[in-house]
Amino acid sequence: LPIWVGTTPQILHSEAEVLAAEAGGMITIQQTDIVVNCPVIFTPDGGSLPTASITIDQTGSTVKLPLVSCWYNGQPAYYIQTEASDQGVAQQQNVHFVTRLADTINADSVDDIFAVTNFTQGNIIPSAPIPAGPDNMDPEYTPLWRVSLVTWAAGTTPQILHSEAEVLAAEADGLVTIQQTDIVVNCPVIYTPDGGKLPTATLL
Repeated sequence: LPIWVGTTPQILHSEAEVLAAEAGGMITIQQTDIVVNCPVIFTPDGGSLPTASITIDQTGSTVKLPLVSCWYNGQPAYYIQTEASDQGVAQQQNVHFVTRLADTINADSVDDIFAVTNFTQGNIIPSAPIPAGPDNMDPEYTPLWRVSLVTWAAGTTPQILHSEAEVLAAEADGLVTIQQTDIVVNCPVIYTPDGGKLPTATLL
């Protein structure tokens, strides 16, 4: 947090300006323990995220992003995907390729997201914000997911897996194998039946 010290505050436009103001004794910088997940949707140099549609008018600014359907605890849910640590996945999903996401691979803030390789169905997530928004009480929820590939064994009849519990039970019964990858994706959950909708989101 930049804090102005005995001077007239002014808009700071870049990190360089922040550091210059600190060096000039105009501000102090206080580092906090607060972490926020704020995917960048547009910059003049980089353009906009390919999947994003941005509207700026007199009422303010809005962005539309496609919802990805998934399964959570036996119920359909939705998330948005904005980044991937693997360039192939980023190209496939039309999202940001972010190499630094790979640095989080073994962090406690990363959980598994299960993607079925040989049967068409939505991915499976093990946690979600309940309720959605600032009152979330699920300490296990994270928007950072490590991709685990679920493959049905030969000779089995694939069926929709609706939860992490069903995935793990199918593995225990020898029906599927699970291969954990080194791919991390940033997929904030926007809606679950139990948790409701993120308050700032409008589902179309």
